[in-house]
Amino acid sequence: MRAGQLRHRVTLQEPTTTQDEFGAPVVTWADVATVWARVETTSGDESIDMGRASASLTHTITIRQRPGVLPTWRVLWNARVLEIAAVVADNVGREMVLNCTEAV
Repeated sequence: MRAGQLRHRVTLQEPTTTQDEFGAPVVTWADVATVWARVETTSGDESIDMGRASASLTHTITIRQRPGVLPTWRVLWNARVLEIAAVVADNVGREMVLNCTEAV
């Protein structure tokens, strides 16, 4: 991977569960790392479900290999929140691809 292709700063976040004042579980997000990445928007989709319009974008994010990244995590890119759908590592151990979706 050429370093010049990694032009975007993204933050990887993992979910953590805490309790509110009533003891109910609340999911919050903790920053794990801020890394350089290549972000490519691959497709978009619009649908109408029960009279409500919704749209989503699919992104492919390439980062350097990082152990422990899970599909339950999410990515912050600027002010955008991208949910990780799949984590694909290459066989050499140099890079990994995060397939993400973004609700618009």
